[in-house]
Amino acid sequence: MSSFTREEWERRGGIQSIELEQPDDLFFIGASFEDRGRSSVELLAPSYRSRAARIYVNREFLNNSASDRVKQNLAVIDAALRPRCIEVEPILGSWLSARDQFLALRDALAPSSLKLAEVQRITIDVTTFNRESLLSAMALLRQYYPQAYLRVLYASPEDHGEWLTRGFRRVRSVVGFPGIQEATRPTAVITLSGFEAERASKVIDEYEPKLVFFGVGDPPTKDKFLPRNLEEQKIVLGRQDSVRFTFPAGEIAGTAETLETIIHDAAGSYNLILSPMSTKLSTLGAFLATERHPELQIAYCVPGEYNVEDYSVGVGHVFDEALPPIGFRPNTGRQAGSQS
Repeated sequence: MSSFTREEWERRGGIQSIELEQPDDLFFIGASFEDRGRSSVELLAPSYRSRAARIYVNREFLNNSASDRVKQNLAVIDAALRPRCIEVEPILGSWLSARDQFLALRDALAPSSLKLAEVQRITIDVTTFNRESLLSAMALLRQYYPQAYLRVLYASPEDHGEWLTRGFRRVRSVVGFPGIQEATRPTAVITLSGFEAERASKVIDEYEPKLVFFGVGDPPTKDKFLPRNLEEQKIVLGRQDSVRFTFPAGEIAGTAETLETIIHDAAGSYNLILSPMSTKLSTLGAFLATERHPELQIAYCVPGEYNVEDYSVGVGHVFDEALPPIGFRPNTGRQAGSQS
């Protein structure tokens, strides 16, 4: 995994294609109300090329108070990719409707849509996807292009707003991740926590688990994020039996390793519900865990509203990490945590 500030990326010549002097086959990115979501395209090397590009945007964000900013970010991303890609196509999805979201992704990422003889190199900027659409997109890409090299880009914020989301609408299983539930077993919820205690509490209340495995991102992507995450933990776990653990918020494979330890110890005794609510990189670590353990169900709490005016501020580091291949076997030597 590589992680550099904007200035460091610029000194290095920008973000190159996966293979030098070879175009990527697909560049996939989300556009939203967060300006950091366009960081990667602004840092592309002059020589970067891709055969196809897809830009995902939630239609609800085009019809609220942030619509002008969303349209501006979409336009910046589109303008940066047009000279570098043979064809660029926006994808209109929905964070409210799981069905519409999944169908939009399926239709846009299918081989019949990309119209390429083969897809071997995929770059995806995961910064501003909502976690549900990100998980569904990854499942589709793995299904359609199982042999492809998949590079992940992520721009961490310099800071977050006072609140990220407020309220909740419902808790639902992410399409493609239903898990396997046995009626005779109790339920355990595994949470990768962030700054949204209300939504984390809602997931726990929904499943009424016998046990909660509650994870805090440590090390975080930025040191000052840890104290806030610990305060959120206190709010959620004040009344709940729990196993508390840490995971590396800025690492895909590292998060998968941590989860492997928990799953190995609990899978035979509990129905496992996994709720990733931290960074997008750790969400991809959760995705890897489901590839190894299809019995895991991934739960998603749909927020009531997003803080579209003040969700994040600036850009800290831009991460570059390859997603481990299908069949990845994590090193289980990492200690997951202790009962408390």
